[in-house]
Amino acid sequence: MKNLGFERNLSEYTLYIKEVDGKVLVVSLYVDDLLITWSSKELIDKFKEDMKVVFEMTGLGRMIFFFGMQIFLCQYKYAKEILKKFNMELYKPVATPIN
Repeated sequence: MKNLGFERNLSEYTLYIKEVDGKVLVVSLYVDDLLITWSSKELIDKFKEDMKVVFEMTGLGRMIFFFGMQIFLCQYKYAKEILKKFNMELYKPVATPIN
């Protein structure tokens, strides 16, 4: 991980962080699994390419369960991005779609 430019977290030794141009990639190692989160899709694509050169790897997609616990993710940021994409970020919310 250090050869790929990651820094090891001092309080959690399974956690590695890499920052490139203000974008962050976080990797948690657990036995033979990697849990990855990022602020840039390009960073994760590059990371996967780099890892495939060294290791046989399979991407399992988005994580739903971790240690048998279901993960709940908030989609607030995603919803805000969709509204911005369609120039609707200044619209006011309503309780039902038809007012």
